[in-house]
Amino acid sequence: MTVPWQQLVAALGNDRLRRVYGGWVLADVDALDVPDAPDAPDVPDAPDAADAPDAADAADVPVATDASADLGPGVGSGPGLDSGSGLDSGSGLDSGSGFDLGTVFDLGTVAERTKLARAGLLTEVDGRLRVARDVFNDVLAAAGKSRPTGVDRFFAQGMLTGIPRNAADRDEVLAHLVIRLFGTEDVLSEPEVNRLLSTVTADVPTLRRALVDFAFLRRDRDGSLYWRTA
Repeated sequence: MTVPWQQLVAALGNDRLRRVYGGWVLADVDALDVPDAPDAPDVPDAPDAADAPDAADAADVPVATDASADLGPGVGSGPGLDSGSGLDSGSGLDSGSGFDLGTVFDLGTVAERTKLARAGLLTEVDGRLRVARDVFNDVLAAAGKSRPTGVDRFFAQGMLTGIPRNAADRDEVLAHLVIRLFGTEDVLSEPEVNRLLSTVTADVPTLRRALVDFAFLRRDRDGSLYWRTA
């Protein structure tokens, strides 16, 4: 469902919500262009048995130790690596890599994420929040489709689609047409009236009769001349 553009602007106008939304955009791993994994390096052939070091040489080979013990602090199981979902509970975004995105990006509180979701900036996918990537396109498209108001509701491409049944709408349309097509001092023959009405309708007799019946036009007794009533 497309949200009103005013609601979207209001959310992004809040400095805090804008910061949180920026964090979600940066942390949305589904939106990242992750390159393919490089080809595995060629594995050299196993050495021949004759080339293997004898027992005496083996004494010079250092014994393998725990790699994390020699790499210094901060490497191995230190902070920044998460064996779980990748985020603290409730954030709704799972990096899938085990990296704790919540320690890098400001993903906001539950209340802030709820506000972003209500504004259409976040959306729920498979039970998890994701950045709504089409929200701006949807809002712009909806804003461009403005609905006609007033007498414009009864016109399409400048032509009358029909005389409204509602009395108020009918009078508004007929008054609009009289003012638009006829001068206050014009006295016109029926062919002249027909020519003017044909610019707004394909059903000239019906519209002409409606203008006369509802007293927007008057005509003389023989019906040869027409003029505005006001």
